[in-house]
Amino acid sequence: LNVLVAARDNGVKKVVYASSSSAYGDTPTLPKREDMNPCPLSPYAVNKLAAEYYCQV
Repeated sequence: LNVLVAARDNGVKKVVYASSSSAYGDTPTLPKREDMNPCPLSPYAVNKLAAEYYCQV
């Protein structure tokens, strides 16, 4: 979150965020796509998904 706030405050237009497929659970569908329904199964996955949502705002 600190990086996003600093980027906003300094006029940065794009931030590249590396998430994890774990945010989408153990579905057998490959490749994982951003339009899939998220299903995080661990605290790590929940954190990655929350960070994705922060980046969208």
